[in-house]
Amino acid sequence: MSKNIVNVGVDIGNLTTISISNNGSCICESRIKKCEKGLDDFSQNQKFTIDGEDYLIGEGKYENELLKYKKDNYLILLYYCIANATKDTENNINLVTCCPVNQYKKKDEMEDYIKKNNKRIIIINGIKRSVVIENVTILPESYSIKSISSIMNKLNKNVDTMVIDVGGNTSDVTVYDNKMQLKDGFSIRLGLFNLYNYCREYLNTTYDLSLSLEQTKRIFDNEEYLLVGDFKYKEELVKKFIVNLVNEIKGQANNIKNSNIFIIGGGAKIISPTMKKIYQQTISSEDITLQAQGLLNIANKLYK
Repeated sequence: MSKNIVNVGVDIGNLTTISISNNGSCICESRIKKCEKGLDDFSQNQKFTIDGEDYLIGEGKYENELLKYKKDNYLILLYYCIANATKDTENNINLVTCCPVNQYKKKDEMEDYIKKNNKRIIIINGIKRSVVIENVTILPESYSIKSISSIMNKLNKNVDTMVIDVGGNTSDVTVYDNKMQLKDGFSIRLGLFNLYNYCREYLNTTYDLSLSLEQTKRIFDNEEYLLVGDFKYKEELVKKFIVNLVNEIKGQANNIKNSNIFIIGGGAKIISPTMKKIYQQTISSEDITLQAQGLLNIANKLYK
């Protein structure tokens, strides 16, 4: 009997991880914690088991690693999201994922790493599965967006296109020529972690607190209240982050005034209004699943 191999697109970020198959999807924080007996028994976050080790999703610390596949939690995130985006019987996987364009020369190392770790036993919701990655393809980040016609139709024709992906650890810029062929790319060591750290330093200093990065993010996102004072200075910190990022982009990008500018990623909502004022041709998407959607589109073409 031939295997039923399922296509899955996975976008693993330092803040958020997203996977999409033709039958489902998974969006989770890129934080995982090993379960400890006691208080973890009361956690409302999903508990799961991989190779006999129990974990909680959405708890623990963010891992700030430039080469994402070298993060301690990379494989755990990968298999957790694959399992949650597929049916219980869909255990053989064609994987399409991505890395920043300036790291693409190392994509063979990333591919080999995944192939050497292509099987995991995972238990989710009491169901035990043996998930096997049969094939893996790695693309430059943002390349998959070329497969999304609703985005491509918004771009001006016959000019270069610059895609800016504002993530947790970095902001990755990919440049395409006037025929949408990959031309260049670079990473700026400035991302949302920097913004959250600006905020954490301000709050801890101003109110004599000891907030973690994770707590500060929740306060920034209005998911946790600040009882000891207000956060009116937030706008100034956001402005500082935007000015620094825009200056970095302008300093490294050529012909930015005569290029399409498309902003994606978790920070698109924060930076796009300012970029649109400076460069009126700027468009953006706050849909954080966009890249994973494109990866699945390409998987469906590669693995028919």
